[in-house]
Amino acid sequence: MDAVLPRALAGVLLLLTLGGCSALDGVRRPPPDRSPSPSAIVHQPHLPIEYTVRTASVDVPHGYVQQALKFRTATVGVALFTHCELPKRRVGNHDDCTARLFVTADGGSTWLPRRHPKPVADNHQVFFGTGGELILLAEPRLWYVSTDAGRTFRHVEKEPPRSTADDHQVVAPGVQGRMLVSADRADIWLVEQPASRREFPEIWHLDGGTWKPVTVEGHPASYAGAAPLGHGMLMVSTAHGAGIVAPDMPWSPMIWPSGGGVETLLDGTLQARDDLQGELWLGTGEAAERAWVKLKVLPRS
Repeated sequence: MDAVLPRALAGVLLLLTLGGCSALDGVRRPPPDRSPSPSAIVHQPHLPIEYTVRTASVDVPHGYVQQALKFRTATVGVALFTHCELPKRRVGNHDDCTARLFVTADGGSTWLPRRHPKPVADNHQVFFGTGGELILLAEPRLWYVSTDAGRTFRHVEKEPPRSTADDHQVVAPGVQGRMLVSADRADIWLVEQPASRREFPEIWHLDGGTWKPVTVEGHPASYAGAAPLGHGMLMVSTAHGAGIVAPDMPWSPMIWPSGGGVETLLDGTLQARDDLQGELWLGTGEAAERAWVKLKVLPRS
């Protein structure tokens, strides 16, 4: 998600320079009772009725495991495999983790190896930047950026801006959560971060410059993540299944991937994770009409 926000936020949103937070005024709370109806706790399927499985393999030495798999759009993605000699719970910088980096430009059908600029470090992370660049962190504090899909990298002194929902952390009186913006910039949501994954969040929708609470009847008693669908709809992932939230509408369960985080990518594609199964899904299309692909990238040693 890009950091540039629509003009509708003017007068409502004050961007702070510290901590990447935002301060919001005019947030009105819905009634405090968030108890789900009895029907909401029925376990929903985690898999779409129809979906495609896309499996690929990459060449890595024996013992490497997948550290990260993420996409920027429906076609552009990155995979990071690592092998660490010592448990990551130990204290200190031991430079015992070796990384192998791969990129895809066809939605995960094929993966190209890329030279990691600092393959041996204490640990490794990978991100996408706000401009689509590829960002590597060789822990504890070495940052590298590529603007040519990983063909070359340059070292930078400080952490570059990341293209994730985490960039829009929100702080308001009594509220701590995320501001989520749809790919077409038409919908802006504020989703509270509940104290427990067993609680459903409070949700607000920006309407005419005013944050209006969204009352969701029949919602599950859990929360894993949320992402804008566009057209005034928000996907919410829970441990009891996924569903759609919209103003003046009850909870609408969907047979979609759920149980983990979900994000709207640059082109409007949904990226959903099933934490229980360790799976990554991409949902292309618009609004509630999505074609789902389950991605698997396996080590071939």
